[in-house]
Amino acid sequence: MLAYQPDGIYITAVRYYSGEGGRGLWRLDPVTGASTEIPNVQAGWIEAFRNGIAWTDGGTIMPRRLLRMDLTSGTQDAWATVGDNAWIWFMGLDSHGYPLVTEFPIPLTSASPVLYVYTTATSGTPISNGSFKQLTISDSHGTWLAGEDGIYLLDTNDTLVKVSDVTGGTVAGGCN
Repeated sequence: MLAYQPDGIYITAVRYYSGEGGRGLWRLDPVTGASTEIPNVQAGWIEAFRNGIAWTDGGTIMPRRLLRMDLTSGTQDAWATVGDNAWIWFMGLDSHGYPLVTEFPIPLTSASPVLYVYTTATSGTPISNGSFKQLTISDSHGTWLAGEDGIYLLDTNDTLVKVSDVTGGTVAGGCN
């Protein structure tokens, strides 16, 4: 299982020790047990689901784009595309469902990574310099991130606030 959403349970076929992520994507109706294959799904992991949209960086090493997939039609659009001088790390979704992407310069010593929120395929707004460790978790307060130097909250206005200096951990769940 990848995710439970209001329209069904999303599942993929994983090959044992393949290292390639999932193959295909299906929506399972929990009431009837019927499954519907989502068309045009590429190999790789789907990292986030929300509001009928799935997000993935394709499960590649040093990806250069984020894919947005409409779960009804299977259409895919490239978001957060960077050139040869950077690579991206998909961090998750903010509290509005927009993707958060950290862009890392190539070579890594040339500049600090930058966290962006993308509200359109080509429009990324910088949120912060620095590196974050994991996928985000959103709740009624905003979106939680674990940074190298502490825990942060990205509020519903996309303002990043450091809330703890504790390091070495990750965000385990929302604050409800």
